[in-house]
Amino acid sequence: MRDFTNFKNYLLSAMLTLATLVALGQQRTISGQVTDSENGETLPGATVLEKGTTNGTVTDIDGNYSISVGNDAVLVVSFVGYRPIEITVGTSSVVNATLDMDVSSLEEVVVVGYGTQRKEDLT
Repeated sequence: MRDFTNFKNYLLSAMLTLATLVALGQQRTISGQVTDSENGETLPGATVLEKGTTNGTVTDIDGNYSISVGNDAVLVVSFVGYRPIEITVGTSSVVNATLDMDVSSLEEVVVVGYGTQRKEDLT
C-alpha cells in the first residue's frame, strides 16, 4: 500500500510539473519600438496594452517596450494626441508601431492663473 501511495505522489508531481510547463509555453515576450509617422521620432511614454486584459507597459525614453503576452494576442498602442492602433502579434517577436497624429482631438487651451479657458473666450 505504501508503494502505491508513493507512486500516486510521484505521478501527481509529474502532472503538476507538466501543467506548469504547458502554461509557461503560452506566454511569450514581445518587444518593439513606437514611433511618430510624420518624422519617425520615438514616442516615450506611449502605452502598450494586450487587448482584453490589464496586461500592459509603457515605452521607455527611446520609445522601446517589452511585454509578455499570450498566443494570438492583439496589442493596443496609444499615446496622447495620436490615434490608437491595434496590432495582431501573430508569430512575430518584434512588433514596431507607428502612430498617426489625431489633430481633431487636440483643442487650443490657454492656462490662466489657477484655471483654464479656451482661446476664443479670451479674445
